[in-house]
Amino acid sequence: MIEAMLYAEIYLICVIIVGLLLHWSIRAESHSASDQWLIRCFAGFFATFTADLLCTVFNRGIIATPWTKELSFVFKTLFFLLLSNSVICWCGYAETEIRRGDMVRKKVHLMFIVPSLIPLVPIVINFWNHQLFYFDESFAYTRGKMYHVLMAYLSAISLFFGARLFIR
Repeated sequence: MIEAMLYAEIYLICVIIVGLLLHWSIRAESHSASDQWLIRCFAGFFATFTADLLCTVFNRGIIATPWTKELSFVFKTLFFLLLSNSVICWCGYAETEIRRGDMVRKKVHLMFIVPSLIPLVPIVINFWNHQLFYFDESFAYTRGKMYHVLMAYLSAISLFFGARLFIR
């Protein structure tokens, strides 16, 4: 139980820090295209950490309900959806920073349609084959084979756009 409380506490700290960054970004006077992507990114990571915090709270028995396994599954699925969305938003921020001053905003939005749909495939398929993650009989969270594929994909596109931004 102590380990679960510490894990939840770490996510709570992340929620607070990203919440503060989101708050300061929204209050900033500049609302350029890249600032809008950054606000979406912070909002997405805020929701991502919140979903994983709630998954931890229910899955590790901090709050026990009759629907513990179902709630844990829903919050972990939300975690993966929100994480994928947040990474795509970060890539959108990097791309708009690279193209600062260009009038290609719609092009940048369209450019992220396909990369944002790719992570949806293992997340949706997970409802039937549990290849991304599952909870066993003892409610233990277990990563499936597709977990590594999804994380590698999200890391690769983050590194690609981060490298492009760094080079610029």
